[in-house]
Amino acid sequence: MTSLLPPNANARERAVEDSINREVKTPFRELWNPDTCPESLLPWLAWGLSVDDWNPDWPVEVKRSVVRTAIQNHTIKGTRKSVEDAVKALGSQLILREWWQENLPQPAHTFRVIMSLSYLGDDKITGSLQKAVIKAIEQNKPVRSHYQVSLGINAARALRVYGFARPYLYKRIKVNATQ
Repeated sequence: MTSLLPPNANARERAVEDSINREVKTPFRELWNPDTCPESLLPWLAWGLSVDDWNPDWPVEVKRSVVRTAIQNHTIKGTRKSVEDAVKALGSQLILREWWQENLPQPAHTFRVIMSLSYLGDDKITGSLQKAVIKAIEQNKPVRSHYQVSLGINAARALRVYGFARPYLYKRIKVNATQ
């Protein structure tokens, strides 16, 4: 390659030009792939793909999985399936009933989430888990919708009783939509 410097350039200017002219290979294909991206760069890849919820304490495989599904999750955001998937990802089962599915007429664009945590003795229904579920619903629900969350414990597994009906115990959680 010919130099862009004038013939009277000094040695220092030529050294700077030589350092700039080096070809730096950047593996873009590997950096944008969640399976081959170095672990230290995964938070930046998640940021580039607009991942809503990121926890640096997650195991590496969970981080890669979240990044891998980011585009798919954004395509369904604001739908019923998006809310269901977000709550299930936190280890909870849920029943989602929209305003038109209720027996008594409800205001339009409202829904009720009946969330059940499997109670196996060691699992605890903590405030941080409840906040995580509410945050997941807020991030994935349609913007115009309002909701109510009921928390339940799935006692069927703990009692090892299986049948056609699942007994649930519900506790209401008041959610203020302005928070």
